[in-house]
Amino acid sequence: MVLLNVQNPPSSSNLSYHQPSNPESKQLEDTIRYIAETEFPETWKNIFPDIMAKLSNPSDYANLLGALVGLKALVKNHQFLSGKDRIPLEYMVEDTFMILSDLVKSLLNTQNEQTERLLQIIVKIFYFAICVRYFHF
Repeated sequence: MVLLNVQNPPSSSNLSYHQPSNPESKQLEDTIRYIAETEFPETWKNIFPDIMAKLSNPSDYANLLGALVGLKALVKNHQFLSGKDRIPLEYMVEDTFMILSDLVKSLLNTQNEQTERLLQIIVKIFYFAICVRYFHF
């Protein structure tokens, strides 16, 4: 069971999976999304820089997957916001698109379940970001 202290938001070092299909992974994803919705960017200011660091220099599958899940949560939580509430997301999209694009290029050379899971999350991030960029309400 994954327990997170809401008083002290987790750092990105806690944002990692080991088995993408287990219930703890889903719980972690839901928890990150909830905290991102309620605490980002006011309280949990360091999450995006931590995610960027892990995306820029992926050390292993678990850390990369955790960073992507965290980014997906941030992007998804902000996809339908408007006006000044959208500003943090616009910066996130600008900062991550090239990194994610390069990551996709490198992942396409390998075919396994882990790569498929990473590509699936990246595609979802692109989708949520495109909704933000092109479908202003």
